[in-house]
Amino acid sequence: MRNVDLAMYQAKKTKNCVSFYEHRLLTEYLYNNDVENELKKALEKNEFHLVYQPQLGNRNNLKGVEALLRWNNSKLGNIPPDVFIPIAEKSGYMNIIGEFVIRRSLEDVHELKQQTGKQFDLSINVSVKQLQNADFYTVMVALLERFKFDASTVLLEVTESVLIEDIEQVRATIIKLKERNLRISLDDFGTGYSSLTILKNLPIDELKIDKSFVFDMLIDSKTFSMVEGIIAISQKLRIITVAEGIETEEVKNALKNLGCDIYQGYYFSKPLNKEGLKKYLQNY
Repeated sequence: MRNVDLAMYQAKKTKNCVSFYEHRLLTEYLYNNDVENELKKALEKNEFHLVYQPQLGNRNNLKGVEALLRWNNSKLGNIPPDVFIPIAEKSGYMNIIGEFVIRRSLEDVHELKQQTGKQFDLSINVSVKQLQNADFYTVMVALLERFKFDASTVLLEVTESVLIEDIEQVRATIIKLKERNLRISLDDFGTGYSSLTILKNLPIDELKIDKSFVFDMLIDSKTFSMVEGIIAISQKLRIITVAEGIETEEVKNALKNLGCDIYQGYYFSKPLNKEGLKKYLQNY
């Protein structure tokens, strides 16, 4: 009976009239179930940790770092964020996890700035569940004050799909955050259907060109033209552009020639743990 239920669920999910139960579907279902169960214990067991990927400017000067959440589970091993974050949002754990990310990243970067004397921005990913939470603004401001953190050096990264899903509900929160000098970054730009509408209706400071465009821009002329157009629009609107997923010098130079502002990817640095970032800053 469970097999039939799973098949029906898949049919609704894919909007197909017919869907046959497959072993893969059961395996995925059971794995996601395990992930959800382990999420309940992950914070208590201190299984989450952060890594930081540097972002560089046109003169190879450090502009900032993006805080990235990682989870190494004792039972399931390393679980990718694109697997556990949707499950955390669905199961109601995202606000707790999100607060951990904000608190830990502010604490880490505050400490590293004091130790190294280097100044740089911090980008933090936030989810729609966090922005919908009535306490999010209060918690964010309290943590900034706790670590004596300059709010203007913090960018909250929100995915385009999140804003499309609930643009009106999060607008008021975003405006309040902007009034406290926090900046807003639009992540995965170009992957949704309402990119220009978002730029028109929300006070966006920065947009990140999705890595799928960056990967293909030198092998597909249409993709190149799209990247060129995104950067041109951003310049007109005085919005900073960040290209993520850069892996070669050729791509970096092409983006630079188009007028991109900030660069991120393995070509410059892999994501680093706190100690790794400290060494990076000391040697920079």
